[in-house]
Amino acid sequence: VEDEWKTLRSKLDSAGISPNDPSRMEAEKTVADAAAALTSGDIEACYAALASAGDYLESIGRRQ
Repeated sequence: VEDEWKTLRSKLDSAGISPNDPSRMEAEKTVADAAAALTSGDIEACYAALASAGDYLESIGRRQ
């Protein structure tokens, strides 16, 4: 998800979807939450955050 987000972030910048966009901010937060949960060993929280992140990434990706 982090790799996909990095790629999508560049595309969003090119498409004019700013870092202040509410959906983009939520996606950024959920990706960070997933990474933090994984690091702390909380697999269930990681899966939940990954599901949310995937939804945001898909939704934002369609906008560009």
